[in-house]
Amino acid sequence: MATQTRRFMDFRLSLSGIDSTLSDAQIEEIEQVFDASTDCVKLLSHDGNVVAINDIGVNLLELDERDTVLGQKWWAIWPESAHAAMRDAVGCAVRGASMRFHALRETRKGNDRKWDVSVSPICSDAGDVVALMVISQDITANLSHTPKS
Repeated sequence: MATQTRRFMDFRLSLSGIDSTLSDAQIEEIEQVFDASTDCVKLLSHDGNVVAINDIGVNLLELDERDTVLGQKWWAIWPESAHAAMRDAVGCAVRGASMRFHALRETRKGNDRKWDVSVSPICSDAGDVVALMVISQDITANLSHTPKS
C-alpha cells in the first residue's frame, strides 16, 4: 500500500507542471490508463512538453531512462518528417479535439518502428483543456503480416 501511495504522489508531482485543476479522481483515472496500457502513453503540457511517460513507453522506445524525454518537446524526440503532424495534433488537442496519425520512428537503440499515434485533450471538470494524452501503438508487427498486392 505504501508503494501504491508513493507512486500516486510521484505521478501527481509529475502532473504539477500541467495544471492543478485536475481532481484526485481524474488523476487516478489517468494513472490507471498509464498502468493498464500496453502502449506508450505520454502526458504533454499545452506547449508540447513531455511531463510523464509510462513504464511500457520507456521499454517500447528502448530508453535507458525516462528522464531522456521528460521536459523535452514531444516532437524533438521524433524525426523531422513527423514534426508537422505532431504539431498539428497538439494544436487540435489544445482546442479540444483528438487527432490520429501514423509515423516512423527509430527507438533509442536504432530499431525502426511504425507507430499509430493518437493525441487527445484531458479536460478539467469545468471543461478546460489542462493537458494532452498521447498514446502511441507500435504497429510494426502488423505491417509484416499485411499481404502485399
